[in-house]
Amino acid sequence: MKVLLVRHGATVEDEAWAETGKADEFRPLTEDGKGKCRQSFGALKGHIEGVDTIATSPMTCGIETAEILARVFPTVNAATNSILKPDANADEAIAWLTRRSPDQTVALISHEPFLNGLIARMCGLRDDSVAEVKHGYCALVEFEGKPGPSHGNLLWVNQPKKKT
Repeated sequence: MKVLLVRHGATVEDEAWAETGKADEFRPLTEDGKGKCRQSFGALKGHIEGVDTIATSPMTCGIETAEILARVFPTVNAATNSILKPDANADEAIAWLTRRSPDQTVALISHEPFLNGLIARMCGLRDDSVAEVKHGYCALVEFEGKPGPSHGNLLWVNQPKKKT
């Protein structure tokens, strides 16, 4: 199994969003954030063959990011999942992955610091040893067989360079 871990794109600034009086869970991506996601995800096609499942945080920024990723890999729809909220538990996310087919490529869209902790848990690393996944960027973890804590191999972090 390959797990593509995606951080949502850049969102409206904290102060500007606070002025709206709306809850943080409804904060959208900026136009620049959407553009950077399109660019980053377009480069993925040269690095992964496809995506079989897209699961996203139920927050607006996650949903918008998932919609952009689903346009790059149009054979799959995105679904929200509470295991990807910012305060989620990495072991619950790994348990969810074990119920997927081991030959799939699964994309998980979430937030920092959860993503950093999830990558570390998957690969048996310290949280502070994994580079921060920037807004709209990705990491790829590969498992031989079923996923489990400390069974993953971190292949790369952040935006892949386009193949030349």
